Amino acid sequence: MQRINILQYQRKKKFEVWNENKLPLDEGQEVEIYLQPSRTIAGTLITLIVPLLLFPVGYFLSVAAGLGVGSSFLIALGGIALGFVGVWLYFKKQKNHYLPVIASVLSEEREE
Repeated sequence: MQRINILQYQRKKKFEVWNENKLPLDEGQEVEIYLQPSRTIAGTLITLIVPLLLFPVGYFLSVAAGLGVGSSFLIALGGIALGFVGVWLYFKKQKNHYLPVIASVLSEEREE
């Protein structure tokens, strides 16, 4: 699996893409990338919903355990933090699944 760092010249932002089709590339070539919409939407939902779902779970479990409202609220906030850590670990493990893919080479000449 070949991954490449691409520099987006307009914004000076580096990001990683996956050369799934093993296209022959040189530094400075312009490429077209493709982000699958379903993966983009799924990644966004995972990032936002998992931590938010852990807030009420943490709150109600701590209330059921007999803790006060203040303590339950703090545990619920800890649930959100735990959710973000879990999401981070998930995306770290599934990194290639959510990377943009190089669709084609736009220019054969190198930019200097």
